[in-house]
Amino acid sequence: MTILLSGYERKQFEYVYESLRMYPDWQMENIFVEDSSERKEFEKCNQLFYTRAKQIRLTVACHEAGHCVVLAACRVRVGSAKIDINSSDGTLGETLPGFKSNNKQLTDDEQELLRKPMIIIDILIKSGGFVGQSFVGARSGSNHEKFLVFCMCRCLDDEDGAQPLTNWSHYIEWCRRIIKTNENLFWRVTDDLLKHSELSNEIKTLLHNQIKKEPSYKFF
Repeated sequence: MTILLSGYERKQFEYVYESLRMYPDWQMENIFVEDSSERKEFEKCNQLFYTRAKQIRLTVACHEAGHCVVLAACRVRVGSAKIDINSSDGTLGETLPGFKSNNKQLTDDEQELLRKPMIIIDILIKSGGFVGQSFVGARSGSNHEKFLVFCMCRCLDDEDGAQPLTNWSHYIEWCRRIIKTNENLFWRVTDDLLKHSELSNEIKTLLHNQIKKEPSYKFF
């Protein structure tokens, strides 16, 4: 089983998770709602865990390749992926989906219907980076994404009445299987990023044509 979570990381993340639960009028389930105040506050907290240590290019490339493969396997088109960014905020790489919001206002029934698949896809995509870099033995770094995934999984544990780390173990192992199933594409994307610093159209097309997509029923 793939855990990718040290005891120290778990202790830190759990402390912040429990602190958030103590906020007045805080509803933890709203961290899954894109424009909620809880989601905005929750995402600010990940800044506490940004990794300041320098990462080698291979690690960064594997990280972004992991995001790309998981995006495509979850039936989300990859718009772009880059490394060697070196921005002032410490960002070293970036992967973005290739769709634009149509700004359609969903009804309450539509939102409820889509809640579970959107949560699952969100967790898997966020996990793709640090799971991807583990394929070259890099288990440190990306703690800001680990924190977000940890809290989402802990919230699901609480909703399900499950033991802590039940959902973490499930989703991290699922993410690892996705990349392992598409490992040839994972390394093609990694090599392409190392060569060009961004995902080429050729490999982007290859990714979308050859990716083994997850069956739709798994998201419901």
